[in-house]
Amino acid sequence: MGKRPRRRSERASRSLWRKFVFLVVLLAAGGAFLFAELSERGGGFIRAGELLSAAHDVLHAPQRPSVSRGGATEGRERTSSLPVPLQSLPTAEGPSTGRALLFPGPPPEDADAPEVSAKAAVLLDAASGRVLYAKEPHARLPMASLTKIMTAIVALESSSDLDEVVTVSPNAEGVEGSSIYLRAGDKIPLRDLLYGLMLRSGNDAATAIAEHVGGSVEGFSFLMNEKAAWLGLSDTHFVNPHGLDAEGHYASAYDLAVLSRYAMENPTFREIVGTRVYRPRVTPSGHGNSEAVWTNKNKLLVTYEGADGIKTAYTDRAGRGLAASAVRDGRRLIAVVLNAPDDWNDVRKLFDYGFTHFPLTPIVHKGEVFTGVRGSYAALADLAYPLQSDEVSRIGRFVQEADFGPFRPNAFLKVYLGQEAIGSVPLAPLSGDAGRGVSPELRP
Repeated sequence: MGKRPRRRSERASRSLWRKFVFLVVLLAAGGAFLFAELSERGGGFIRAGELLSAAHDVLHAPQRPSVSRGGATEGRERTSSLPVPLQSLPTAEGPSTGRALLFPGPPPEDADAPEVSAKAAVLLDAASGRVLYAKEPHARLPMASLTKIMTAIVALESSSDLDEVVTVSPNAEGVEGSSIYLRAGDKIPLRDLLYGLMLRSGNDAATAIAEHVGGSVEGFSFLMNEKAAWLGLSDTHFVNPHGLDAEGHYASAYDLAVLSRYAMENPTFREIVGTRVYRPRVTPSGHGNSEAVWTNKNKLLVTYEGADGIKTAYTDRAGRGLAASAVRDGRRLIAVVLNAPDDWNDVRKLFDYGFTHFPLTPIVHKGEVFTGVRGSYAALADLAYPLQSDEVSRIGRFVQEADFGPFRPNAFLKVYLGQEAIGSVPLAPLSGDAGRGVSPELRP
């Protein structure tokens, strides 16, 4: 009789041990699955943006092959078994809230892509992050004054007051190359230095900013590299704030496009690089008695419809370079060319190609009705994506249902271009089991 409690205890211990082993195996399997999903995306190396996109895909990916005979997938998440043709679904009106997510998607293949003089070039759709054109996108090349995009964004994000006064050092005065004619001892507002940096490409302004924000050129370069790592710029490294040729100072066209996309989301940065003419509040003493007037070197601002930034570049080693942004009908494209003898025409060709060959195509309409295993749903947001005409037929849309609780959307519409996820739209339940126990605020 006295041994029974021990046996029960042993059985309980074995049961707990089995549960623990099962949990470990489950976590290991999940980790292996996530690693496999991520590895397929990058061929071994994954950028930060791709990591987030891939992790989202793993968590919300439709289980297309695993559909039971009864029409429902096993487990708590259910997904419709076949892609829904773009033209086959009805639409429904209804007030709703929500936000669609866009992913970069696959690179296009197009025989009509333009020829450019650049050694490396990238055209990027800003909203989705999709690369519309690429030529040697990950080649590590000298970037010259495109460096100053990072200099400006680090300074803007590190400073709460752009009117704070910067005292110019002898080191800043003595830097070679393009200049806004600073002299040691000048006291210049940070705002003026940023305009001189981005409009006139002042290397002296870059050095003064770096010493003010980072304590030294080396300290500021550390901040630049920290920001590059945060953005996932794996083919970029900075050793100075101005871009003068130096060993270990390089970037890729793709990384600079990602950086430009990020920088153009900052309204102050956008205002600076979109300014055609600027009169500094304090004229650097190197101008003598004349008033300084700075004209933006980016001539696309006056020669290309919709152009609104961002930076020119040149050194003997880097050649000509240009990062540019243009907006038409509310849609922004980012173009970067490196070592480009015909940089202005290269960028014009890329913008024309992107706006013409990749129209923003509506894929999901807010209020549109979709049917899942549990019932019907309405889309809580619009979703549009840059597509070539022959890509529209490759779009697939899948209803994914999951138990998220009564106060969150319990379904998403996953949008695919071929096998690549390009977007996700939250859905609100309309009927069937899908609508039970859901907060009224989530209903369309």
